Amino acid sequence: MLSLRPYLFILLISFCGCKKIQQLNPQLHPEWLAPIAKTSVTLETLSLLDSSQFTRKIPSLDLGFPTGITLNVPALYFSHFGPYPLPVSDWIKEIKVHTLDLTISLTNSFPITIGAGTIITIRNDADTLKNQNIISQHALPNDVLPGETFTFNVQLNDKSINDTVFFYLDNFNSPAQNNVTFTNSPSFITVGLNIIAVDLIKFYPDKTKSIHDTSDFSIDNKTNTQAVDDSTVEGKLVVYIDNAFPLNSVFQIYFLDDSKRNVIDSLFENGINLSAASTDINGSPLSAQHTVDSVLISVAHLQKIKLAKFAVTSLDLNTLNNQSQEVNANNETYLNIQVVGDLKMNFHL
Repeated sequence: MLSLRPYLFILLISFCGCKKIQQLNPQLHPEWLAPIAKTSVTLETLSLLDSSQFTRKIPSLDLGFPTGITLNVPALYFSHFGPYPLPVSDWIKEIKVHTLDLTISLTNSFPITIGAGTIITIRNDADTLKNQNIISQHALPNDVLPGETFTFNVQLNDKSINDTVFFYLDNFNSPAQNNVTFTNSPSFITVGLNIIAVDLIKFYPDKTKSIHDTSDFSIDNKTNTQAVDDSTVEGKLVVYIDNAFPLNSVFQIYFLDDSKRNVIDSLFENGINLSAASTDINGSPLSAQHTVDSVLISVAHLQKIKLAKFAVTSLDLNTLNNQSQEVNANNETYLNIQVVGDLKMNFHL
């Protein structure tokens, strides 16, 4: 069983040179056990977030100034300029992050200066009267002149991130400026989130998420599928599963043509369905499901797969059996899938 490093959930899909399971038809060269081909997915790439970079526009009308008109702008001050909601995930209710790298850029497209001391604040909700909802705050050390961009990087520890975060420019200030014209080009904030390690995930109920990984693919010529009677010869794959992950899942491998747009075939007829493991309130697995299954691969099936140039490993996750209750998963949860067999399949990752 794959043991998790702290903060990581790893999906391991292996075609590996393990001990031969049984003697199969020599036409299929059973001495060729499937070579190693791994796909690893961590909690960070599972995808907690809809994207790793987000941008929020700030139009001049939010300051109260129309575009295309020459104006004399008085000195400005807003204690909390915002909020600007930023959806980060549609299937995650909350992520308790152990380590997070945060990059924020503020680009000033206005014809006025954004003054030093303006604070870029990220909150988990729009309530400016609370301090416990603050994810990060950073004050501008210098004025950001028209056309300039200010960028800063910070590493955060032991923070929670909700499915939507809210940006403010607190203590927003700008000196008076005359004869300026605002254009249709908004200012904007760009945020990069790089989750390094996670302690706990709270998944929404009744949600689905698909994860795909594409690699080059070929079947070794020593796997002989020529001049063999399909009715008498079969290859065999054996699937080993250790499942202590609290989401239902369906595992499948699809084979694509040169264009990567057309599916030639799949490895399993209907995919491998895995039921969610149970966890306690802290997201720790209460038990692990250990299963072994075998799949027969006919020569006709192999002949179709041989036409493929690419393979897509697919994992469809869902919380459809939890319509009214969130699902918790901490860094002790895991899902391991290992496939061995007598077929020479090459996944070039």
